[in-house]
Amino acid sequence: MNNKHLRETELAHLDDGSGGAHAMEHLRWCALCRSAAADYRWLRREVTATLMAAADVVPVPSPKWRAVQRRLSAGRRREVVGRRVSAIAGAVSAMCLMLSVSLMPGTIVAAGALSPDVAIAPAPITAFLSGGRQASVATPTPAILGEEATSPPTPTVGLPPTPPGPEV
Repeated sequence: MNNKHLRETELAHLDDGSGGAHAMEHLRWCALCRSAAADYRWLRREVTATLMAAADVVPVPSPKWRAVQRRLSAGRRREVVGRRVSAIAGAVSAMCLMLSVSLMPGTIVAAGALSPDVAIAPAPITAFLSGGRQASVATPTPAILGEEATSPPTPTVGLPPTPPGPEV
């Protein structure tokens, strides 16, 4: 027989099966430890029964998960409605823009703005040719209304002087 008694934690956990062979052997010979182990068993059964009775009497609140699910589904609904409203607003604004452009009187007047008394006069443009040479080219440009359309003299194409080459 072992003269050393079991610790309180070992006695409390004997019902869990964590006591082991050493603890069972000690309980066979020690009445004090057997009595303490029986007290722990009784206490565990009483606490379990009290908690079970209280669980039947006390109303359990609904889990908060349902509230979370409701908020998530409401957020998804708002997102879908927002997309639909955005698409409808885009389509309506495009239609309004097309209608306003087609009904504007300025577009009709602008199409018929060219009259036969407007003359087109050429204006010089400088073009760069290969080798870095420049050439002036005349292009038609509209004249200012109310002035006589005269074309400026066409400039002559002048090539820049070429540098002297190396003498060999």
